[in-house]
Amino acid sequence: MAGNELERGDIVVHRSVTVDEDELLDELTAFAVSHGLQVRRHDDGQGMLFVRKSEMPVQGKELIRTGDTLRVILTPTPSGTDIVLLASMEGLHKRGDDWKQGRAVRGFVLSAFFATAGVAGMTNGLSFGDFVMTGLGAWFAMRTVTAVRGEGDDRREFEHDVADELEMFCDRLDR
Repeated sequence: MAGNELERGDIVVHRSVTVDEDELLDELTAFAVSHGLQVRRHDDGQGMLFVRKSEMPVQGKELIRTGDTLRVILTPTPSGTDIVLLASMEGLHKRGDDWKQGRAVRGFVLSAFFATAGVAGMTNGLSFGDFVMTGLGAWFAMRTVTAVRGEGDDRREFEHDVADELEMFCDRLDR
């Protein structure tokens, strides 16, 4: 990511808060611990980069997962502190794309199996079982298409949950 360009799945929350530095760092630490995050110490970017540490337990819903990052940039201003939270959801999108591809392959293989079995049975004469097998093949194909199309909606909903959680974090700072 160069400059101010945002990648697919980047969530940005920017706020100006009037909270003292110690309280800000305490809230940030509590947020990181509750979401199982740790600072990546060897990062050359601006601010602090948090990554998911799989050994750490998560309180509530796991929002930042393996492959995702949260960059926190704090800038002192005369009236308080500007805080920028940048959640990069690259891991979410990679997992989602992998799931879609795997689900499509598995679903269509299963669908083709049942459809082939139904059509093959028709060569010896028509029976109710042949239509059931063909129908199951069509049903599995429809379910696969629906699941694969709906995955993007699930991903967007998850991104909204992350954005909401980051907004609530800023709200706690800005009381």
